[in-house]
Amino acid sequence: MDSDNVEILDNRLAAINRNVRTEDDYMKIGTLSDFRILVRTERICDGDTQTLQNKFMVEGLDGIKYTYNNGYIAKDPKLAVMNFINALERIPAMIEKREKENAELSKDIPVLQEIVAASWPKDAEIKRLNEELATLNRKIQLTIKPAGGHESGTDDGTEMKGQKATGESDDTPDLPRKARHVPPMEIAAPSNGLKKIS
Repeated sequence: MDSDNVEILDNRLAAINRNVRTEDDYMKIGTLSDFRILVRTERICDGDTQTLQNKFMVEGLDGIKYTYNNGYIAKDPKLAVMNFINALERIPAMIEKREKENAELSKDIPVLQEIVAASWPKDAEIKRLNEELATLNRKIQLTIKPAGGHESGTDDGTEMKGQKATGESDDTPDLPRKARHVPPMEIAAPSNGLKKIS
């Protein structure tokens, strides 16, 4: 709306503040010079209760947003209308502050560049230690016996030949190799030292 009347502008801002809900998005409600005037609804938690609060700001062509009074519209009509101009008036002080910070940080740039460009003195030692570790791992793997292997070395089938040589018939059921090594069950005669339980 085109108006210089503080009361009309204040009423319009109050109506927007009361009725508009943007669901955390930015909504354009006007312009001031080359700046867009935006409003955004935010959820404010106060203990167990949540309230919706509108925040007003101006946004430049570069997308940077500026606020005054943390974005809240004042109840006083003149202050409410001046909110956006007050936000823009803060820009020079912000620029000066950023320039000082940049000047301080730029002093550290040469030192940081040297650190980044330098090679770490321990690189060669780490490479050598990694190679030693790989060699040790290979040696350990070679000395560990395969899982499920027999210490007596009977997996090569030599014991099977021995069983057939002792007169075992070929009509033995096809048992797993491990089962073939079990001696046949025989009833053992009680030894002299044992009493027979009847």
